[in-house]
Amino acid sequence: IVEMFTKISKMYKQTILIPWNHDCISSHHNILDIFNSLMTVFSKPTFVDVEGARLFFLPYIREPEDFYAAVKSFESLDCLGKKYLFAHFWDTKTVSVDPDAIDLTKVNLAFFDRVFTGHFHAPTTELSEKVIYVGTLLNKRFRESGKKGCWLLDTVKNDISFYENPLSPAF
Repeated sequence: IVEMFTKISKMYKQTILIPWNHDCISSHHNILDIFNSLMTVFSKPTFVDVEGARLFFLPYIREPEDFYAAVKSFESLDCLGKKYLFAHFWDTKTVSVDPDAIDLTKVNLAFFDRVFTGHFHAPTTELSEKVIYVGTLLNKRFRESGKKGCWLLDTVKNDISFYENPLSPAF
């Protein structure tokens, strides 16, 4: 993964990582901190303006009410152009029995042009028109199958692309 991240960091002006639940060591530390010299790691709710777009970054937040408050705080900011949210959550439609699941009816999805999220290990765009579950770079369990990799967003062209990780082991 370090080799792949090194290549990606050389290809683009800025590469950003946000910690998700598997990345957290404690409430203040995560394993992505080792990449701080190659990439930007956002461990707190943050936004960045880039060429006609505002990118909102929301690392893993365990409590749904704290998640809703963080998203609401983004909505209060003035911004022009496209708005993209990068966050880690799973929704109540797909995991209804989990108390940590996010009720998307409590989130103003209309504010964002696209939402990128994680938790599900397989990449999919089938659950919602606006929400992309990005998946993981590697298989996390033996029963997992399918393509693994990462998504790249071109804010100038308003285009997203999936890049498969050819080094992900297949079980």
